Amino acid sequence: MRVFTSLRSVVSALFHRSLVENEVEEELRAHIQDRANDLKRSGVPRAEAERRARIEFGGYEKYKEEIREAQGTHFLETLIQDLRYGLRMLRNLLVSPPLPYSRSPSASARTPRSSP
Repeated sequence: MRVFTSLRSVVSALFHRSLVENEVEEELRAHIQDRANDLKRSGVPRAEAERRARIEFGGYEKYKEEIREAQGTHFLETLIQDLRYGLRMLRNLLVSPPLPYSRSPSASARTPRSSP
């Protein structure tokens, strides 16, 4: 039952990615706001409290990446990206195969030769 629940959570996070991203963004903003409120209560001016809270918290992207990894969607997202890239490269290879290398006489005539 637990495996089914976690699988359902991963699939839901993949298909409702924008909703999950918005929830994560809102949660991170709430943490920063809480810290800014704590600093303000301790006597720090509002603008300075918000600035300090953002500095103490660090970058959003690091936490978003950790959350994605904890949800289990990071692996699947990376796998899907890799598969799409591989298919795109395969399509390009099939559509325009490389031309065989041939050295034509005109190409060798334009190449400068060094004298001994």
